Amino acid sequence: MILRLSFSYLKNMQDAEDVVQEVFIKFMDYTPNFNDSGHEKAWFMKTSVNLCKNKLKSYGRKHTSFFEEEAQIPVCDSYDEGSDVTRAVLSLPEQYRVAVHLYYYEGYRTAEIAKLLHQTQTTVRSHLFRARKLLKQILKEDYDFDEPI
Repeated sequence: MILRLSFSYLKNMQDAEDVVQEVFIKFMDYTPNFNDSGHEKAWFMKTSVNLCKNKLKSYGRKHTSFFEEEAQIPVCDSYDEGSDVTRAVLSLPEQYRVAVHLYYYEGYRTAEIAKLLHQTQTTVRSHLFRARKLLKQILKEDYDFDEPI
């Protein structure tokens, strides 16, 4: 779950793995008391989001130029490696991609996503609406249904 979320933010498997490691280090250092499993999951997701944002803002990431192989999608139940939908989701701008990931892949409601991302519910719903609209355009280009078979 943490790896998928981190990968959807960073689009880089190595950085996503680093974030997973940092999350568990924070967990070991902090050892929070959780009320229930939902609270525990929210803590891990929120910590992951914050560490991803920090990594995206870091000086080294912005000012380093290097060639990388195309990032590979993590193998898990929620992602289909060859899926056009997965590629389309990963091509979305970050704000839309994260909202889609949390809503569809992780099963969070818009109110929970709003808390995790420090946004209003209206903003989250707007991001989801715009993401769906963009996904429809992207996928329609891949599969032009107007052409006769």
